[in-house]
Amino acid sequence: MTVRLVGGPPDGEQWDETEEEVAGGGGAYLIVAGPQAAGMRAHYAPVPGGDPAVWEWRGWVPD
Repeated sequence: MTVRLVGGPPDGEQWDETEEEVAGGGGAYLIVAGPQAAGMRAHYAPVPGGDPAVWEWRGWVPD
């Protein structure tokens, strides 16, 4: 299943996930290139009750 990333550094990109990962609702911590992301990962997750194929940026998390 393809999810669309909304907000944050890779805004608008698409990400392939398994249906099981999408159904879990936890999202993902993505490695992002660039100096603003040094030592950090971008957290993306679906909005509860929203479209499970649209993941919104939740902020930075330590790598």
